[in-house]
Amino acid sequence: MLLRSGILLFVWSPLLLFPQQQPAGHLERVLPFTQADSPQAFQDISIAIRNLTDASKVFVDNNAKTIAIQAAADRLPLAEWLLRQLDQPRGLQPPGRHEFRIPGPEGEVVRVVFLSRPELQSIGQLGGIVRIVAGVSNLVANPATVALILRGPAPQMAVADWLIQELDRPQPDPSSAHEFRAPGASDEAIKIFFADPKTGIQEFIDMVSATRTLSGLSITFPYPANKAVVSRGSADQLALTDWLIQEFEQPAATSNDATPPREYRAGSEVVKVYHLPASVSPDRAATLATTITTATQTQRAYFHPASRSLAIRGTPEQLAKVDDLIHDATR
Repeated sequence: MLLRSGILLFVWSPLLLFPQQQPAGHLERVLPFTQADSPQAFQDISIAIRNLTDASKVFVDNNAKTIAIQAAADRLPLAEWLLRQLDQPRGLQPPGRHEFRIPGPEGEVVRVVFLSRPELQSIGQLGGIVRIVAGVSNLVANPATVALILRGPAPQMAVADWLIQELDRPQPDPSSAHEFRAPGASDEAIKIFFADPKTGIQEFIDMVSATRTLSGLSITFPYPANKAVVSRGSADQLALTDWLIQEFEQPAATSNDATPPREYRAGSEVVKVYHLPASVSPDRAATLATTITTATQTQRAYFHPASRSLAIRGTPEQLAKVDDLIHDATR
């Protein structure tokens, strides 16, 4: 504040942003935006810097096009690096990854991964999958540059790298599943199954819901951008998921003749998929599923409309009763 000719003048200073005493070892820096050109872009970059650098305070001045950062002295180089990576015109950054190694015994790294898929919705979905499946909690999506920014130890980053590479493919191969075994995990793996590209979105979502219910895999996610199913679990759970996807991708029956159910042994339980005849309407099939779960006390049953199939998991005794109920309902 200055006094000039009897008039009080307020002069902006970044020090006014953080008037309180700053934490020991923390420094302040004001950096300019050179390419980002909107308040939303400024805000997205500031979120990434705040979350990935553990900055104590971050402030954006939209009018001056600057960002003021208060952070530990050894984190300011990371903040400057992130700003250089993200302060880019949209679409001009080629796909690829860039890495910054954080000094310290933890061996953490920060990566900025520029994606090849421009869909904003896909960026958020992909980030959510990587966060949960790879266990990378410190992750930010930056729509303006179509990028994911991640921080974590090397084992987590290896999983994240693999997931991003597999899911960011413009034309994935739907004929095979892709697998990653996490280091140190005895019987756990991550598998990506690619559904038929012609599968409708709702049909695809229904299929993923069914496989999650019947396989017992809580970590199973759809990625509609390229019809991928991402699952993490034991070898037995993943094998059942693979089998279920193949069954649900069978075309619906065009004949009124009943066919024997398909069967999969899952430990002490059995999973059966009944491909219902053409005479069974979707409404009738849904009613039949409710009747079966009530009569047999099976907890996991799912009707998949696109393949007109009814999938049920239970004990051999329960499934024997299901056989009789379906036989009576479709004869």
